[in-house]
Amino acid sequence: LARPPNVYVEMLQNISAPELVSGFAETAPREVQQAVRATVVSLLGNLPPQMYETSVVSTGQNVASLMYSMQMTGYMFRNAEYRRSLMGSLEEGGSALLSPADDEGTELPPVKGK
Repeated sequence: LARPPNVYVEMLQNISAPELVSGFAETAPREVQQAVRATVVSLLGNLPPQMYETSVVSTGQNVASLMYSMQMTGYMFRNAEYRRSLMGSLEEGGSALLSPADDEGTELPPVKGK
């Protein structure tokens, strides 16, 4: 049985790597960009190019593992950025939402039925 095409997979396949990276650089906060940069460097290693000539040889399985690890790291960074944003919003003006409710209007409405 043929599966219908996945619109999201097709969309991702049509985005070039430079386009994806530039979109990330334009929209992600500076702290998130720094964290991603540090993570990628730690995953790949960091040898100064002026001192070493490096070449990387890998298998498809290792590249897939690296991509999976980077994807999971991306989810972690996105959740951290979301939490940081949420905490900032609550500290700025949302504290009124967290104040205890007064006693007025806290009664439940009467239940009606057969």
